[in-house]
Amino acid sequence: MRNGGQMAAYNVAFRIRRCMALAFIALTTAAPHSIFAKEAAALSLSPEEAVKYALDGNINIKREKISLGSAKRTSGTSWNKFIPSINASGTMTGGDNIDDPTLSAGASLSLGLTPSVYTAIRSASLSYQKQQIDYDTAVRTIELNVRKAYYNLLYEKENLNLMQANLSTAQRQYNSNAARYNRGALARLDVLSAQVSWQNAQVAYEKAQITLETDMDSFKQILGIAQETQLELTGSLDKFISMGEIKKEDTQKSKVTPPEIASLEKQVEIARNNLLASRFNAWGPTVTGSYSYTMNGTLDTGIDTDSGTKRWTLGVTIPLDGFIPFSQRAVAISAQKDSLESLELALENAKSTFNTNVDSALRKIKYSQSVIKLRQSSVNLAAQTYSMSLDAYNRGSKDLLSLQTALDNLTQAKVNLQAEAYNLICNILDLENTLGVPFGTLIK
Repeated sequence: MRNGGQMAAYNVAFRIRRCMALAFIALTTAAPHSIFAKEAAALSLSPEEAVKYALDGNINIKREKISLGSAKRTSGTSWNKFIPSINASGTMTGGDNIDDPTLSAGASLSLGLTPSVYTAIRSASLSYQKQQIDYDTAVRTIELNVRKAYYNLLYEKENLNLMQANLSTAQRQYNSNAARYNRGALARLDVLSAQVSWQNAQVAYEKAQITLETDMDSFKQILGIAQETQLELTGSLDKFISMGEIKKEDTQKSKVTPPEIASLEKQVEIARNNLLASRFNAWGPTVTGSYSYTMNGTLDTGIDTDSGTKRWTLGVTIPLDGFIPFSQRAVAISAQKDSLESLELALENAKSTFNTNVDSALRKIKYSQSVIKLRQSSVNLAAQTYSMSLDAYNRGSKDLLSLQTALDNLTQAKVNLQAEAYNLICNILDLENTLGVPFGTLIK
């Protein structure tokens, strides 16, 4: 039974460490901006402060900011397509048969306008909006992973405390049995069994300690904090054990469009604009206009401003190959139609599955809260059982194996309660991420 309890604890720890590993992979590009800097001896961090550290040093976020700034600049200056092309020219011509080299100077303006100018300007605006959505999604992904890693460390810390308490209890039991054996009031077999239990508790404690230290080092690297810093996590799992029920109505209060749906909606807008641009390219006329002014003279007399020559042109070009089936422009229109239809189907599917995903997440949360209540009851029952077993053992009506089993059950019940609290936290964070609401909105 002891081995089964330990294996269960190890399985829980292994499952949770997978979340820590995923967070490390997603955030390993964080720049170690203060790895070699001198830090204070101790640093207290809330979940929000940990997120800020991670975002400030993450290379991917910095790159997303650069891309976002570039898209914003392009969108803000997209009107420059109405600025005409301006050129100035000057020439001097001479030769063997030319005594006085000739001079020529001029300037020209030209502008071409097509219906595609409208779609180009709109494309720049839509691209910026899409880039903003991508940036927000990247930030939320990092925040989600950091928060999960943060609460995972809290779980491991609580687990270590439980292992330490179990170790202390096992040591006291061994000392008590050894003293009773020395007085001749206990068999040597009970002393040896207590010693084995104490050593097993030492192994479990050291394993939990190594796990916590390793994951804490990884967490510091994620945040860009010096490894020698003593990190103190100020959060707690207890508030999640006693938090109230999350109802369907709580998920419907926010007016924020879910990230996945918002991204697809923007992609549909971009696809529609691309289709319109393809149609303009195939059928839209191009209006061009130009104006030039040229002055001539000689090297001796200089430029004669009265000899200026003005010239302007105005033209219209209408493409016709767009009306020809299977032409390059006609095929481009068909391809854009297919792309738009595919995205519209993806958006429709995302909207239809959104409520299903929310309902599924709510069921997981409700299940975790139900399990927590059972785990709390199990902890109380296990504590009573251990207390009664200890009294019975001291009176000689219970053997040492029964007492050790009662202690193992109590420790495992406490570990299971903390593990389920962590599962509840992860389920809530996943639901908030799906809804697109700020993290912590549903925690009450």
